[in-house]
Amino acid sequence: MAFEPSERPSTHRCLTLPCGAVFHALTNGAESEEAARRQLQAIMTRFDVTPWLFTADVVIERGAIPHSHPVLTLNTRDLDNDTAKLSTFLHEQIHWLVYADSNGTAAAIRELQARYPAVPVGRPDGARSEFSTYLHLIVCWLELDAMTHFVGADAARALLADQRFYRWIYERVLTETQEIGNIIRRHGLLIDNPPVLDRDRPNKPIKLSTPFAW
Repeated sequence: MAFEPSERPSTHRCLTLPCGAVFHALTNGAESEEAARRQLQAIMTRFDVTPWLFTADVVIERGAIPHSHPVLTLNTRDLDNDTAKLSTFLHEQIHWLVYADSNGTAAAIRELQARYPAVPVGRPDGARSEFSTYLHLIVCWLELDAMTHFVGADAARALLADQRFYRWIYERVLTETQEIGNIIRRHGLLIDNPPVLDRDRPNKPIKLSTPFAW
């Protein structure tokens, strides 16, 4: 979720993790932050998320609302649910993609505005503004696409259908998947070349002979 980030201490403890990501666990002594760091480290060891990494800096802050900017920040929820934690992490990474490709994002939003002339604003159905609701149609579709790759369509769709926020957005993504996906593809926002997975060992990516295209 992309919310206005709160001010946070500037002193972070850094740890280099797989895929080149760097985690800044806030040094406030919270064991839950350390647990979240270890959890995310294990997730990134288990899954090759390289094509979905658009920022290398991550803050873990107890009590924070997850957000993407100015620094990707996660909280200490879902310590017992790796699938939910992965989904949140990918959601915030995807925000960096849609902000970076401003032309593609703006064009896709214009199409979405034509398709959905009235959208909800505010929880539990929409995002914090009309623009953010349209933006989240893109972000949440790409989140579904990523999670489908990692855990399969049924598990990915069940996870997003159970969210307590962005309910209208996720409902559109889940019921009009093809239509929204076509808009995203038309404007070059699809994340290409995810790692090929060995379906007999679904958590083990096959190493490709060519580098991923960003």
